[in-house]
Amino acid sequence: MKNITIVRLNEIMEDEVTISSGEAELICTSSNGLGPIKIGETYLAQLYIQTFDDHFLQRHTEQTGDKIKQIDETYSYEITGTFIDKKIYSCGFEFDASFLWDTPEGPSDEKITIYADRIEIVFHHDEARA
Repeated sequence: MKNITIVRLNEIMEDEVTISSGEAELICTSSNGLGPIKIGETYLAQLYIQTFDDHFLQRHTEQTGDKIKQIDETYSYEITGTFIDKKIYSCGFEFDASFLWDTPEGPSDEKITIYADRIEIVFHHDEARA
């Protein structure tokens, strides 16, 4: 979980929110509802990568920088970051990626790229912000 800042709320699609890490922005959805959030405020949240079909994963053997690129004008993203302890760290965001490995001995400190069909956000309103 990390702190994120609310950039935009979609007035038509109530489960859609645009967030910022300070380095990049993402459009996320929430199946549990967004709760009481306000534009410009910072909240503790967990991000989950969702893939609807087989997921594409590429391991990088050479040095690659972090990158988050929206695919067309959809909810899909190409995410390049560092995989550590079943999480992907990229552009100031932390993504839960535990679905990628079924055992605790997944690769560590490895650069990967994954295509996410959607990013699910879960807010933790009851926990204190750092």
